[in-house]
Parts: sequence; C-alpha cells; structure tokens
Amino acid sequence: MLSSTTSVETWEHLAATSKPEMLWNICHELYELRREGLEGMKRSIFAAFIEGRLKKSRRRKGVISVTMEAVA
Repeated sequence: MLSSTTSVETWEHLAATSKPEMLWNICHELYELRREGLEGMKRSIFAAFIEGRLKKSRRRKGVISVTMEAVA
C-alpha cells in the first residue's frame, strides 16, 4: 500500500503522465494484489482452524480474542 504522505502526489503524477488505460491497469493490479492477499490470509486461517491452532483468549470488555498458534 502507498503511504498517505506520498499517495496523493503519486496519483497526481500518474494521472498527469499516464494514459487512462494504464491507470486502469494499475488500479486493477492493485485490486488483484489486495484480493490475493486476503485470500491467502483466509486460507491460512482456515488451515489453522482445521489443525486446531486457533485458541480463544479470555473475554476483555465482552470481546473474545482469538490467537493463531505457530505451526509445530
């Protein structure tokens, strides 16, 4: 992800110097990168669940915390 301090300048530069098709490609690639990252995280959480590595912690202010143990 682009930091908030440079993202405005970066996008302004890209918008001024790139064709609309290129901007579309960049946005699409960023979207796909994010989607694949989320899918990878989901797979790792499902695998930890199946392997019994997700552990509930004590309630804190009515919220249950879940931690993932490392693979043995």
